[in-house]
Amino acid sequence: MNNFPTSKLNHWVSAFGATLIILLVPLSIFSQDDYLNETPTTDLGSKFVVGLNGGVDLPFFLHPQTLQQEYLIGYNAGLQMDYYFSKLGVGLDFNYLLNSPGTFIPQTIDVGGSPWTTVTQRNPVQRLFLGLGPDYRLVNSPSLALELNTRFGATNITGGDLLVTANDRSLGNIAETQQVSTGFQTEFALTGKIQLKASYKLSKTMGLSLGAYYLYHRQVHFDQNLDLGVNNVSGIYYGENVFEVVGEENYILSELPPNVIASAEIDKEFCRDISSAGITLGLNYSFGSAKGPSPVASTGCIDCECPNDSHKLIVTMIDEASQKVIPGADVLVTDMDGNIVASGTTNNFGVVDLGELPHNDYKLEGDVLGIKTATTYINKEEFFPDAILRKQLLYTDLRFILKGVVINKDSRIPESNVLVSLTNNGTRKVEQTTSDGKGGFAFRLEKNSTYGVVGIKQNRLSENGRASTVGLNRSATLFVDLELGIENFECGRGTVLDIKYEFDKDVLLQESKFELDKLVRYMQAHKVSKVELSSHTDSRGPNTYNQDLSQRRAKSAVDYIMSRGVRKSRIIAIGYGETRLTNHCSDGVTCSEEQHQANRRTEAKLICN
Repeated sequence: MNNFPTSKLNHWVSAFGATLIILLVPLSIFSQDDYLNETPTTDLGSKFVVGLNGGVDLPFFLHPQTLQQEYLIGYNAGLQMDYYFSKLGVGLDFNYLLNSPGTFIPQTIDVGGSPWTTVTQRNPVQRLFLGLGPDYRLVNSPSLALELNTRFGATNITGGDLLVTANDRSLGNIAETQQVSTGFQTEFALTGKIQLKASYKLSKTMGLSLGAYYLYHRQVHFDQNLDLGVNNVSGIYYGENVFEVVGEENYILSELPPNVIASAEIDKEFCRDISSAGITLGLNYSFGSAKGPSPVASTGCIDCECPNDSHKLIVTMIDEASQKVIPGADVLVTDMDGNIVASGTTNNFGVVDLGELPHNDYKLEGDVLGIKTATTYINKEEFFPDAILRKQLLYTDLRFILKGVVINKDSRIPESNVLVSLTNNGTRKVEQTTSDGKGGFAFRLEKNSTYGVVGIKQNRLSENGRASTVGLNRSATLFVDLELGIENFECGRGTVLDIKYEFDKDVLLQESKFELDKLVRYMQAHKVSKVELSSHTDSRGPNTYNQDLSQRRAKSAVDYIMSRGVRKSRIIAIGYGETRLTNHCSDGVTCSEEQHQANRRTEAKLICN
């Protein structure tokens, strides 16, 4: 007889174990000192959490003696409610699980050399679980958490009926039963559940969760009624005909006595323990705040001398509105006389390790782009033996932060020492800063505003950058990212500008004026620079015509630059026609449109003599 495929079971058990590893490994890393910010006297997370979840369920149960049967991977949906006192809490789960029975008997079987067609009817197994039990937060941080949930309760289990019949065409398609499973019928099965769940906060109240669970049902009774077929047969139990398997799919009915439709009165197994495991993805809503217990009362050092009088201080910078960490923020520790004791800058996780501090009272302050954070304090009472002091600093400014980087488009390397200018398109207010050694720069942005961003540096042309906070929600977003490109602009070396004209005309298109503004800004910032502006055509058409057209186009571009306040003596217009092609596409040579397009260009070149 065909046994349950252990390879399939092993595959899913391995997948379930891999999910547990995926949950545990990253969060165990995040729990190290350079990331977590859980303190004995600070917020341990939300007090109330309500979540909806759904996923897949892998059953680990079979009917006895029906070895041609399996239960298939199904679905689960649930509601979870938790209340946390601190790290410990209590939760209530409601779950609905659905798994269909399956058969290994194929659609055609061999009976005495004749092919019989099988017909399969089935009802899914439905489980309704309600359980209550304790929660424990294994790992907790401002945005990530790992918790263990245990539940004890009851499950209503019904369904799982399976009926397989075969028709002998030579006997007028008379249906003969090949396999029967009456499924389960239990109103109240004692059930235990254990779940490992990782949660990621999207905002103050909303978050996503990924969980892996195991459910165990005690003493689940088999149904004694078959809820399938015309006559709704009752008083039966389970059974199947005996088959010999030739090859992988050739089922031949055996001559052994069948055990089909065994009577429920026969001394057989009437109930058994069943279980399943699964993976869920959920959406959580949280509110309230759970406080952690302070160890000061029992182990504080107040006026005593601690066994180790130096204590490590780790500070996390948090944006109050979005609850996200802030990298690159400055943190300053002073004593109560104002003397600086330690300082540092938060890393990519928004955390800074400020080293060992002697037993004393301290004041903590933070700075984010020149804006002071809320102040917090460390009291002597918080020092206790072998303690690691962990504190949060809150950034309370409700403006957005523009995080930008200047990139050289020719070398793709960050460009330092670029004067970056930010203009509010509504108020026309201008702010400036200089890019750091990694090309980075930052500004604060008002809500519902748009901005223009440009860079200024000797021998560099900046593109026109844009930033916007229109449509952004400050409770979900703090940073606005921008990459500002610049190009090399050197003596004797032409820089191609993206200038467009009407076909066969010398009139500038509107977008070409924005491109020329890059050159205008450079010449306004560098008052003594002189520029040659040249226009080029491809080789198609008469030489004299191309020469004249390129001269008129170069003059049109120069006229626009002069209209923006640049003196005529500082810029020269030259039309080269088709005399300076960038490729082999001269007169009479067949080339693609793309190759001709490379020759139609406008270039700017610094004049350095």
